[in-house]
Amino acid sequence: MHSLPDTEIRERIAQYLAGEMDIDGLREWFYPVLWEANPWEPAVFTLASQVAVLLAEYEKGHRTIDELRGGLVPFVTIYDGAVPASGARTGTSNVTAGGQWPVVGTGLAAVPS
Repeated sequence: MHSLPDTEIRERIAQYLAGEMDIDGLREWFYPVLWEANPWEPAVFTLASQVAVLLAEYEKGHRTIDELRGGLVPFVTIYDGAVPASGARTGTSNVTAGGQWPVVGTGLAAVPS
């Protein structure tokens, strides 16, 4: 079983969010990746599973396209560990690795990049 790095999944999500591909293009690319996600690679498997849930909720009418997009944003937003004096967390909208944690605001578990 072959699995892509989670950064590639995040890059495709970022392309969709940037308007570089439509929802059909994302789904066409994503579903084969989902079926190939290796459960022994927890970062990739968890990320793919979380994205699959969001897509399924959209496809079943439980989320609007705007809610889907909002649910995908945390997967391409990272938390750099900085906590300003106000106590609010800051992040950037880059897809990077290096031990940083994505900010996940959908109620789904965070996965290290």
